[in-house]
Amino acid sequence: DTFLGESAREAATERLSVIKKKYGIFENLVLFDTTGEAIASANPKLIGKLNTKDMDFFQEAIKGKLIISEVFESKVTKAPIFVTSGPVTQHEDAVAGVLAGSVRVDWFNKTFIEPIRVGKTGYAYIYDIEGRVIAHHDKTNILKMNIKETGFGQEMKKKEGFISSPGKMLNFK
Repeated sequence: DTFLGESAREAATERLSVIKKKYGIFENLVLFDTTGEAIASANPKLIGKLNTKDMDFFQEAIKGKLIISEVFESKVTKAPIFVTSGPVTQHEDAVAGVLAGSVRVDWFNKTFIEPIRVGKTGYAYIYDIEGRVIAHHDKTNILKMNIKETGFGQEMKKKEGFISSPGKMLNFK
């Protein structure tokens, strides 16, 4: 609550905004205090209004761990994101807060998944350990489709190795 503290938070907000614009991967970059309250952000409207104390990525980072979260719906934009977060330390490695970057799944999808083509009509997608589709060429499937509920997914659950059908052979574990 000092002048110096306020000045540091303003400088951090400006720097986070520059990083967000420069890289294009982030929905947001936020610095949280030890209570989970946003104290600096690439989106200044969130300062003092966003609290993530109950989010797993914050809880683990405040304990000193580097975290990559599962994909989830953003509280701010409702778009699919995942969060990378880590502790911010000060004297003698005492944790003073958490720096978190929410990565836009649409950017990740466009950069790494959409360019992949399998044969003439095939495509790549990614699902998590629970079977939830987290990256897909058809964006309406992201966080809505579960691979375990498809015929293909049911077949994959039955065995390890190969699934083949006319003209196709897939190897999986």
